[in-house]
Formats: sequence, structure tokens, C-alpha cells
Amino acid sequence: MFGIIILHNEFRNASYCIYKNTRRIKEYKKDYDDIDLQVHGGLTYASNHLWISKTQKIEGWFVGWDYGHFGDYAGYEEMFPTELRTGGKKWTTEEIFKEVKEACYQLVKGADNIE
Repeated sequence: MFGIIILHNEFRNASYCIYKNTRRIKEYKKDYDDIDLQVHGGLTYASNHLWISKTQKIEGWFVGWDYGHFGDYAGYEEMFPTELRTGGKKWTTEEIFKEVKEACYQLVKGADNIE
């Protein structure tokens, strides 16, 4: 029912991006600013497709969020002098899965509005 996709930016082991296909729930075709879903950094993506590789696109209505905001670890920081690095949080897989699970719970709370 939830169709969660987790993509990892492998550039220097950087951030994760989470996408949810909302085709079967009340958030279908809504802009991310119009969806009440409490996730890290807020929703940052809404589109009728999702590129999962350079050549593969999935159709649907996806909303997403990421773990690459200011204050989060960015792999490219290691190319900068130490005094310019932010020392951002490195999210663990377990922490991300916990947040994804919580997002699913939030969506289940609104399940009475499934179309």
C-alpha cells in the first residue's frame, strides 16, 4: 500500500532520499506544501514521476523528503578544509527506517480518506 522508495546518493556516501507513491491515498496529486506529513526537513518533492536511475523512470504521484539539509552530513564536505566543515549529522539506516515507519503510521491515521 505504501510504496516507499529509498535512494542513496553514493557521492562520498552522502544523503538518503525517501519517496512515497501516493497514488492510492488522499495525498494523491497534491503539492508537497499541501500535505501534512511530519518528516525530517519537511517534504521537498512532489511529481508525477520518479527517476530511479539515469534511464529508468517510474510513473505515479510521488512525494519525498531527504536527509541532506543544512546540519546534515554531506559527503562532499570532506573535500573542504576542516574549519569550513559543518560537522553535520550522519543519519544511520536504522534512524531513517524509524522515520519512514513513523511517516507510514501518519499516513495510516488518514487511511479513512483512501480513494
